[in-house]
Amino acid sequence: MEFKDFKIKILPLTCLEKDPLNEEAYLDTDVSNLAESMKDIGFFGDLVAYPIEGEKYRIESGHRRYDAAMLADITEVPVFITEPPQNLVERRKRLNQWNDYARPTTPLGTAKLIDFKYHTYKMENDYLKKIGKNLQRNEYIYSTHIKNEGIT
Repeated sequence: MEFKDFKIKILPLTCLEKDPLNEEAYLDTDVSNLAESMKDIGFFGDLVAYPIEGEKYRIESGHRRYDAAMLADITEVPVFITEPPQNLVERRKRLNQWNDYARPTTPLGTAKLIDFKYHTYKMENDYLKKIGKNLQRNEYIYSTHIKNEGIT
């Protein structure tokens, strides 16, 4: 993933939407302590999101901070703007890469994350088999064929 013209913008929370795939990969966690902290010291860090339509952006990283900001009645947050993923596999992989390290986990949470990763890579490998390529990840072949097939 290469960012050519990255930007950090201050956006209203109303311009942001959580990625529904985040719910598939991660268990909901309580953000009340984080919200209380934000009430005391303000929002910290930034969210990561990409444009989806009009003035809307989909969050890739920062779902918990987004929820906490909502609870803390914060209306605007800094957002690192990325380029939209080219397809569903890239979207799932990026969601995983941005969020994998930052989550507290339980055995059930770990199992859910492993299941999400398994299905992401299975989706990629099934497609590579379909086009007759070996299962080594060649990013050029992968992204070109997936894009041409319209897998999103």
